[in-house]
Amino acid sequence: MTADGDRITGTWSTNLSGQPAGDGGITLLGNATWSWHVTLLDGGLYKASMSSRNWPDDGGYFTFKSSWVADPMKQVLADHGWQRRKNPFARAWGALTGRH
Repeated sequence: MTADGDRITGTWSTNLSGQPAGDGGITLLGNATWSWHVTLLDGGLYKASMSSRNWPDDGGYFTFKSSWVADPMKQVLADHGWQRRKNPFARAWGALTGRH
């Protein structure tokens, strides 16, 4: 976890060197990193996005779930009263249907 002003980033990283790529014949080299970025907004809301930096193009694959990074951060934010801002589509749909 890192913080820079109103931006908080949670990062999950693994070293893939020597890991089987699934077919038993290829190994992955280097690191894979996923980051969940949170920007704190006015009114107790936050917005979030995910980014990743993966192994070279000649690598294989690796199973990853964004919830491994996002869920612990969401829980801490909720425990402190922060709510995720709805995305633009959800806000527009809520305005059209009268649900806010």
